[in-house]
Order: sequence, then C-alpha cells, then structure tokens
Amino acid sequence: MWLPVALKHLNPTVDKRISGTLQMPHPVRFISKIAVIGSEEHCLWAERRGIPNFTAEKLRAFHRNRPVIKRVFKRFNQTLCSKELIRQIPRLLGPALHRMNNFPRVIAGSMEQEMTALKSIVRIRQKRCMHISLPVGHVQLTADQLRHNLVLAMNFIASLCPKGWGNIKGVHIKSSMGPSVDVWSPAGVARPRR
Repeated sequence: MWLPVALKHLNPTVDKRISGTLQMPHPVRFISKIAVIGSEEHCLWAERRGIPNFTAEKLRAFHRNRPVIKRVFKRFNQTLCSKELIRQIPRLLGPALHRMNNFPRVIAGSMEQEMTALKSIVRIRQKRCMHISLPVGHVQLTADQLRHNLVLAMNFIASLCPKGWGNIKGVHIKSSMGPSVDVWSPAGVARPRR
C-alpha cells in the first residue's frame, strides 16, 4: 500500500525540498535481501539463519574494486553492520556503497530488533516534482495497523512542510493493482474535470 501526497505552494527549485526518515509502528514491507557485515558473533547469527554475511577479511579480499563491490552488494536491499566495523567500511570498500545508496545501518541492539526495524523504516524524499509517495503497509496488516501507519505518515509529512497542512493538496491511498482512494483533500476545493 502506497500513500501518494500531492503538494502545493512549494517551488522545488527554490525552496528546500522535503526529506526525512520515519519509523513506522508496524512493518511496511517484506525485505528478503539483507546482508550482514560484522564481527564473528553477528556473522554466526546470520549464518544460522541463512543470511549472507561478510567479515573484515572478506571485505579486504575485494581490494576496493568498485565493479566487484557493486556486483556483490547490488543484490541486497539493506545492509547491517556491527559497531566495530562501521568506521572501517570506507577504508575497506571505498565510496561504492555510499554511491549505491546502500551504506550499512549500525546494529545497535539485538539482531532481531534490527531486522524488524529495517522492515518498518521509510525514507521520504521530494525530488523535482510536487508530490511524495511512500509505502505505508502491505496486505497482511490489519485495518487498525494500516490506519495507525497512515495517520503517522500523514502527520509526519505535514510536520515537514513549511506551512503544515496548508502545503498539502490531497492525500490518496493506492494498492499496487487497485484504484487510488481519496483519504484527505481540503474542504471547498473543486476538482478539475478531465
């Protein structure tokens, strides 16, 4: 389920573009492709669960060869890294992961908590257009869980806008194969006919 939000009274070429990161209370997507870069403990945990893992020695074997690094890490949606190795990643791999927008996330707590956190984090970025679209749920969520995610996402986007709800033209909800449904639009605004 996606939440397309139409914006108004913003000039993306002049004004600061809207961007932020939001942690939803319920999982937003299924992430099946996760890699772990870490210490022996984290790599053993990942190996028991069948998750691809890399130690510092395996990373040194890449010799900062950008095409090889890109080919290996292109298969993964997200990457986790232990605290001990996060500062060594730029020295071991160079800027390849950062350029691929796949720089590892630090493992702060337990691995189970990090895996569930990866499924519920949403990045919001406005590009040159006047709308933002972000995922808010999947088909296995209940109606209450989906509503909770929707309200949180709408309020977060409104808080990022300079004029709050005054910058929002309309909010819809869209499933991948279904029609879009209006969730919110300001009262008294006439929709243009097509």
